[in-house]
Amino acid sequence: MSEANSPAAIQDYLKELSAATRKVERSFRDKPLDSVDLNKLLEYAQAVRDIDDRLRAGYDLGDGGSRIIEQFFNTWNNMVFGVLYTASLLETNKTLTSKQYEIFLVTLNTISQYIGSFGHARE
Repeated sequence: MSEANSPAAIQDYLKELSAATRKVERSFRDKPLDSVDLNKLLEYAQAVRDIDDRLRAGYDLGDGGSRIIEQFFNTWNNMVFGVLYTASLLETNKTLTSKQYEIFLVTLNTISQYIGSFGHARE
């Protein structure tokens, strides 16, 4: 495992994700689609994409990795997909349907719960 993806480094990525998630949650939590600034979703997606790129760049599959790290990446991929999927739809269509917005909110909630399980939800 590379230094960039040691357990301590992954904790740093989760802290960074936590900060970005808390910021966007304030903009979206319990608000209908027609009352939110969708540019904040795109900003959040960019922050997630940046974290994802740095995280993947340091992950060396050649060393066999640990099962814990591999499980982390499986969960991570599922969470990141929901954010990037809705951001891609927004970039293409310039808006979201209520169902697409719901997917984003569910993904945001999942990310919040996940990082909370690592003790970063309210740092």
